[in-house]
Amino acid sequence: MTRMKADMGLKRTISGRRTIEKGKIMKVLLLSPIPPPSGGIARWSQTVINDCNKDPSIQLYHVNIGSGTKDVVNRSFFQRFVVQLFRIITIRAKVKHIIKEHHVDIAHITTSGDYGVVRDFILSRLFVRLKVRYVYHLHFGHINGLKKANDIRYKMMARVMEII
Repeated sequence: MTRMKADMGLKRTISGRRTIEKGKIMKVLLLSPIPPPSGGIARWSQTVINDCNKDPSIQLYHVNIGSGTKDVVNRSFFQRFVVQLFRIITIRAKVKHIIKEHHVDIAHITTSGDYGVVRDFILSRLFVRLKVRYVYHLHFGHINGLKKANDIRYKMMARVMEII
């Protein structure tokens, strides 16, 4: 009896979701930094990219969302925010082109949670508008601090997670 209930629950879960047909190549859009600088997310990205390139069932499209500079710590507010706003426009254009050209099945955004949440918010709106499912992958541990401070970054991050 328990086995039957478990199977029935599984069918209900699967039946309502879009699944990839057997034998079809899954098209994945990965938005993540790659070195330089060589941090934890960038190293993780390299591993994922290398593994996906070995798997014939996955077609990976990658957009580098990293800063592109080796010096991450000693950047001014202007470098961290204003310059990155212009970079967001470029990233959004690349993402939109890839989605329209290649009809990706899913997107995966990695974030360090700082001012990157502005980019994540803009991209999540694009994914919703173009009907692309996405994964929002958080790589930091100070979410509770942002929440307690009622920080704008937390509010934007919550909005991105809300529309998933």
